[in-house]
This record gives sequence, C-alpha cells and structure tokens, in this order.
Amino acid sequence: MIPKTVFRKLKMPLCIAAAVLTAAVFSFCAKPDGSGNESVQSAYSRAGAFSSAEEARKAVYDLQKTTFERWIYEPEDFSAFDLACTEAIKYVRGNAGDEGYLEKCTELYSKAVRAKESVRFRKGDLPRVYIVCKEEIGRDAYVGCAVYFVDSEKGNIAPVVDSKASIRVRGHSTSAADKKPFNVKLSSDRGIFGMEKGGKWALLANHFDKTLMRNRIALDLAQTAGCYAALDSRYAEVFLNGAFLGNYLVCEPATDGKNRANVNASKGEFMIERVKNWAGESDSMFFTHSLGLRFDVNASDGQIQRVKEIVDRAEAAILSGDETAIREVIDPDSFAAMYVVQELIKDCDLFYGNCHLCYRNGLLFCGPMWDMDLSMGNASETVDEEKYRIYNNLPSFGNGSGDSATGRWADGEWFGELLKTSFFQTLVRRKYGEMEDAIRNLYADGGIIDRLADEYGESFRRNYTDAGWSLSDHASPYEMRTVFATHADAVRDLKAWLERRHEYLETFLK
Repeated sequence: MIPKTVFRKLKMPLCIAAAVLTAAVFSFCAKPDGSGNESVQSAYSRAGAFSSAEEARKAVYDLQKTTFERWIYEPEDFSAFDLACTEAIKYVRGNAGDEGYLEKCTELYSKAVRAKESVRFRKGDLPRVYIVCKEEIGRDAYVGCAVYFVDSEKGNIAPVVDSKASIRVRGHSTSAADKKPFNVKLSSDRGIFGMEKGGKWALLANHFDKTLMRNRIALDLAQTAGCYAALDSRYAEVFLNGAFLGNYLVCEPATDGKNRANVNASKGEFMIERVKNWAGESDSMFFTHSLGLRFDVNASDGQIQRVKEIVDRAEAAILSGDETAIREVIDPDSFAAMYVVQELIKDCDLFYGNCHLCYRNGLLFCGPMWDMDLSMGNASETVDEEKYRIYNNLPSFGNGSGDSATGRWADGEWFGELLKTSFFQTLVRRKYGEMEDAIRNLYADGGIIDRLADEYGESFRRNYTDAGWSLSDHASPYEMRTVFATHADAVRDLKAWLERRHEYLETFLK
C-alpha cells in the first residue's frame, strides 16, 4: 500500500490520490532490471531439458512469481505471460507420467520466459517517466525508488530502467507548489531520451508557467547563443505510483555530465551561484570584497577562502575596465552570450539565485542558465517587493511604462560594469546580431513557439485536464496575475510579449 503521507507531501488533487490508490490495489511490485522486467533465470530455455521433475516444478513456480507494475506495461502482454505460466504449471502438475515429460516442461517453460521477455511498456505520444516509490517524497533527503524512462510510441530510444534510483522534491518556491518538481539520482550514469549520460536528472514541473514553455525556450536559446554549459531537455509525461502527474521537462542538472558544467573539484575547479544577500545563512557562502555580492559554493571550509580570492580578483579586474586584465580572469564571450539571453527573456530572479559561474582552466565562465519559469513577462505586478514593481515598470518604478516587455533588466552588477567597456559592448552587439533571426523566429507565426504548441499541445492539454491542474488558478503569488481562459491564450500572450521585447531591445542592442 502506498503511504498516505505521500499524498499529503505532494498535496495531490483527490483525483490523483484516487488514481494512486487504485494503482496500488491492482498492481504488483516489480523488481526491474535493465530490460524493464524482473530478472528471472532463463537458462533452461537455452541449455537443454530439465534434469528432474522437481527441478521443472521449481523453475515454473519461480517464474510464475514474476511480478509487474501493471500500470506501466501493456495489459495484453502480461496477460499472455500469465496464460503461458498457467499452461506450464498445469502441465507440470498433472502430466508427470507422460513420455517426454521433461522435454515438454522445458518447452512450456521456455515459452513462458519468451512471453515474459516480450512484455512491453505502455507508451504514449510523448516520452514517459514512470516512478515507483513506497516512501514519502520530501525536499530534505533522497528516498529510494524505481524509475523507468520510456520513449514515445514513435521513438526508438531504448528504455532506461533503474530499480536502485533515489528521488526528492527539488526547488525553492516551486517545491511548495502542488505539482512537485523532482530530482532523480540514478545508480549509474545513463543517457535519457537521447541526452548526454548523467547520474542526476531534474524533472521540472513548470507549474508557475501556464504555457509550460518558458524553461524549454530559455534552455534552447542558451544553446543557440552558445552559452557556457547550456543544458539539454526533453518534454515527458510523469507518472508516480500509477497517478498521472502531468507534463514535465526532463532536464540535465547544472552539475553533471560532459556537456554540462563539468567542473572537477580535484583540479581546483568549482561552480558558484549568485544568491540574494538576505537569504538564510550558509556555511558555504561568501561576499565579494568590492561589491559585496553573495555567492554560495559547494566546497570545504578550507577551499571557500581560495574560491573567494579567485572571485575577488575577477571582480577587481571587471571594475578596472581594463580589457587585458578582464580577459585574464573571465571568459568574456560567455558573459556576453548570457547577457543577451538574459536581457531578452528578462528572468525575474536574475541576481537572486539563478546566476551561476564556473571556474575552469583558470577562468570564470558565466553559466549554466537555470530555472526560467518566472521570465518572459511571467512576474506578478502585485507582489509587495521592489523587484517586481521595477520588473513590471509600474508608476515611479523602472521606466514607468506599465509594460514588463520594456526596460533594461540584466545590466546590473558584473554585467553592468562590463557594459561600461567598449570591447564588451562590441561582443554583446555581435552576439545579438547573430541571434536576431532566432529571436524573431520565436514569436513568428509558424515559428518555434507555434511548433512547440503543435508538437506538445495534446500533452499540455492533458496537464490541465487529465492531471487536474488548474489553468486559471495561480499556483504562486509570484507568477503573472493574468487569468487565461485557454492554453492557447497563454501562448499568444507569451508570443506578443517576446515580440514587444525584441522591438525594445533593438533600440539599444542593434
């Protein structure tokens, strides 16, 4: 039985809780191997006849104990397996005196093994992630689970199954939402849905973004711009203990894999994250010497001082405005690419926890980009914080236009200091020129956003119908206050915002 505490922790709608209970009642517990089924000894199907009736009976009865999470597999397939097992058991029990008894037992056993190995996963029009977890899933610690990554009906990527994986709720404000985001740790590095191998994967719920597109658009833009360690992602539908949780973005995390940050602590490399200064204290935080910016780093106490010295040198060089000095400590091309993308998408939390820097080969690189659901106009104008008033250009804040698609946003802190130098301005204008066609293609009719809506629209719809999430209710006080009647309305609003944003950027970046 699935613990009721899972429902309370996940705050599932009643329809989902009922689905989980139903799945728990009518499914069996699987012990999957790499093929997706329980590992069962099938040597007898390859190595000749059984040597005794006792051996045949034991093998057939052991095979019958094979169990499946029936909500994960095609019902006709495990029904065929059940029938094959029943046929073998019936013969083993009642025909011990037959001539050729052991050979027939072997034949029927082999038939049942083949039926077991032929059981297929249930597939849909989108890749699926099936999660089986018998413990409460929280934010503070990982708990054990089995996870199945299954490609779509039209896909040809082999499933990835890990019965020794672990899972926890991820995120900060998003972790409090009803639709939970997750981090999944695999027992070994595996490539998921055609992405680079990694041992850790993020399942982004996109619950604060009614289009479900902003994180995907931002990550794809980062790749187009050549941002450092730009992350890959795939849409998938997620099922937990038989309950459909909705549409998710399966994403490489910032820290794992060759094409990600790829920092090697043994070589003195590290990743740091810009964190708001008033965040809770942490043993791994430090403040820069000149601007007093807070960064968090995953390092030992003895290494934090070294990291701080490296970052302080970079900050001093940036403040000097000297191109030679700057190039000796940072990779300016990575900063220019990140600035252009951030200025376009206008991430509300830039400089508040979504800015990462990586130190490799003696230089600081800007990236990877992460967590962009509160971007591209998706920020509340009613939150009682100055940041949100400036973002939305409310009267007496920002440029006062009342339109969040206008106004400079990403030109603070180190970006602002770099923009005072002519060489960095040149890098920014060059990068913006390279990206103009891609930016325009975002919102153009038949462009990237329209294609995402066409390709994944049915899954987006199921997120709000079958999974039971609300399109009209606000999942967070921080998301935009507009109420959309349909998903298509939310998509049109996003396209219009990006078009206005592009028009504004042309006034000073072109």
